[in-house]
Amino acid sequence: MTINIKNIFYKFNLNLTNYIVYLQDSFQKDRDRLVLWVPVLLSFGIGFYFYLPFAVPFILAFFISLICFVCAFLLRKKSFVWLIISYGILNLGFTVAQYQAEHKKTFFLTRSLKKVEITARIVGLDQFSNRQRLTLDKINIANMSIHQLHRIKITAHTKEEIRVGDWIKTFVNLDPPNSRLLPNDFDFRRQAWFDEVDAFGYTVGLVDIINKDFHKSFSDQIFLTIENIRHKITQDILSILPIDQGSIAVALMIGDQSIIPKNILNIMRDSGLAHLLSISGLHISMVAGLLFYSIRALFAGISFITLRYSVKKWAAICSIIGCFFYLILSGSAVPTQRSFLMIMIVMVAILFDRQPISMRLVVWAATIILIIDPYNLLKPSFQMSFAAVTALIAVYEYFDTKTKNRIRDLKNYKTQINKIIFWIIGLIGTSLIATLATAPYAVFYFNKLPLMGFISNMIAVPITSFWIMPWIMVAFILFPFGLEHWALWPMEWGLTIVIKIAAQVAQWKGAILFLPSPPLFCLVLITLGGCWVCLWKKSWRFLGFLPIILGLILTFTQKFPDIIVSNQSNTFAFKTTPQFYNTVTQNKNGSEINLWSKKINIDQRYILFRDKINNNQLKCDYWACRYKIKEKIITFIYQPEVLEEECKNSDLVINFTYSSQTCLASDRAEFLSKKDITNKGGYFIWVTDEEFKIENSKQNQESKPWAFK
Repeated sequence: MTINIKNIFYKFNLNLTNYIVYLQDSFQKDRDRLVLWVPVLLSFGIGFYFYLPFAVPFILAFFISLICFVCAFLLRKKSFVWLIISYGILNLGFTVAQYQAEHKKTFFLTRSLKKVEITARIVGLDQFSNRQRLTLDKINIANMSIHQLHRIKITAHTKEEIRVGDWIKTFVNLDPPNSRLLPNDFDFRRQAWFDEVDAFGYTVGLVDIINKDFHKSFSDQIFLTIENIRHKITQDILSILPIDQGSIAVALMIGDQSIIPKNILNIMRDSGLAHLLSISGLHISMVAGLLFYSIRALFAGISFITLRYSVKKWAAICSIIGCFFYLILSGSAVPTQRSFLMIMIVMVAILFDRQPISMRLVVWAATIILIIDPYNLLKPSFQMSFAAVTALIAVYEYFDTKTKNRIRDLKNYKTQINKIIFWIIGLIGTSLIATLATAPYAVFYFNKLPLMGFISNMIAVPITSFWIMPWIMVAFILFPFGLEHWALWPMEWGLTIVIKIAAQVAQWKGAILFLPSPPLFCLVLITLGGCWVCLWKKSWRFLGFLPIILGLILTFTQKFPDIIVSNQSNTFAFKTTPQFYNTVTQNKNGSEINLWSKKINIDQRYILFRDKINNNQLKCDYWACRYKIKEKIITFIYQPEVLEEECKNSDLVINFTYSSQTCLASDRAEFLSKKDITNKGGYFIWVTDEEFKIENSKQNQESKPWAFK
């Protein structure tokens, strides 16, 4: 049998041509939805700034964006103009992120300070069970010639009552912010940079209040008054309700989760209800919806007003005002600001008789938020909330008119059973869609996938929406009159039910699945595929499942490092099987060990390095540990006396001592010093037959303003 190569080549070209024509035709049909990709392009530009290993001068980046937009205007009638605009938007994201990062007021403490006396003003107060976390500004350090600190956070034990706005004097230990412990892990130092926090510490001794009314400007008085109102509401709630229910009430009303008991926090996370504790889109939309429909129903009963004015627009204005006060009292956290902006856009759309819920409104809300503060892109709350909302709207848009009419007929059918069925189907569908949309981010950031979360949400969300949130609004109204207990008591019943639901679901077998964090590029692939599916409208949208599937495959085939080295203590872990590590450490309770267990999802066996370990892979004594893998020897030095000898006999030497001695160029060993480990953070090491692949926590971050200099 002969193979006709020419015929095969012809068919391949024909099929390829058909695919190209199909893609071109789909693009032309979906051309009006190109605007929906604006926040995606902005996000890629912002991401490039945070993860590229080099820095571009701000002026150059700004002028590139300007040139792109000018060229796009001049070539606006050309078919390829969208490519120029796309690059301009991407570069704009890079430019905005760089500008924001370089213009922060943060000036990190360069060294640790022990038992120094400070005078400062309290601008933030978080209450814990036996201590308080204070945010201070206007800091003056006695007898120290260092730069002025803009803001610090300290943990304090106080006997007398303190309030936001009080000036205090105390002795503290201060440290600069730590960097991340593992490559691609959460960067505490970067977070502190954008929060403009220069140092963290704790008090040594008592806290003295020196002046309660010292130097308050008008803006300071407004800010401090709001903070004191929030603190007073917190104290009143905790004096009326039990700690379990009261702490959740405080989280829902004031936005402070710090006093929630750890066991309650864990069961809420494991049951998939943790999102109820953070004031975000769900809570703001509940408040807006309750205000909108209540006020509209109130005015609808007055025919004189209903016949002459647009009651719907009055209700929209009242909803904006009510949500603004809720934003202020809840602490104006970033997720709450983001949610308020989205609700405001929805209400403004109602004022101008536009479609209130659409993909374009979500897109513009995301665009505004990213331009105002590009660092929002890296926050789990931003990613998860927009993933859920975008997925829900995309599924709603997917139903054609015929399907919508069928659903509407079912909804309007007189039989109450059919209405209940419709409501249950909608509730289940909404929970499943939101769970699937946020699952990749839950695994990436928290290493947990609540498999039964849709069940707990089906029960807890309606209780929160139709019972707890209305009583929260009533409580806010009654607080000025001292009658808030009349609203808090019925609210407690709903909170108790939610806690019991969370506890029940969390203890189910298989309710929570623990997974290792996927690589960042896998999350990007899944996100890009999700955007492709949600933002386009024609059939080519389903091509977005290809990067999603690829991202999932690469996630479950990722290769974990052979060796992990901690930068906080002389601790390392080595892999014995694909899912098992042994850890050599001085401290079984070290924070890095807990982090390794969560991020890599591996069992840990603790081995004290002082014990004499002698097996086929690892040999340890007082002087060093020698680990053999793939015919290579990695040595961990604990005493400098053996360094010279080990450099000659090892392939990689990791020095845990402060000795300045290094391996010579003539030695065969690669070398990591204590200074490398301290300055560059934790290390991942992969061992191949040819070489070592080494990654550190500060890789690609050296050029950023928050990096150690």
